[in-house]
Amino acid sequence: MNLVLGPLKNTIAYPYLDDVIIPSKTVEEGLRHLRCVLERFREYNLTLKITKCSFFKTQIDYLGREVSEEGVKPGERKVRALTQMSAPANVKQVRQFLGLASYFRKFIQG
Repeated sequence: MNLVLGPLKNTIAYPYLDDVIIPSKTVEEGLRHLRCVLERFREYNLTLKITKCSFFKTQIDYLGREVSEEGVKPGERKVRALTQMSAPANVKQVRQFLGLASYFRKFIQG
């Protein structure tokens, strides 16, 4: 995907494995960016499965995070997993708790 997107990578298109996010501030800008990405896909003879595509979303769940114009927040599944977790009863469970809790560090100010 990095080769296919070339100069568009991390400027107007953000790839992760076989996913690509194309953020924009306006519909017009989104259409321009989408056209550029689709032209690159055509150059490399790539096709899309339309049922796996989403266009013009104001909020998406991506890699366990909720991404919107307000910013990035932890995804609901991660929050639910932490809040529903029982108190650790052994070393293995403490490690599991710390692993999950450390995910939230980047979302805590201070």
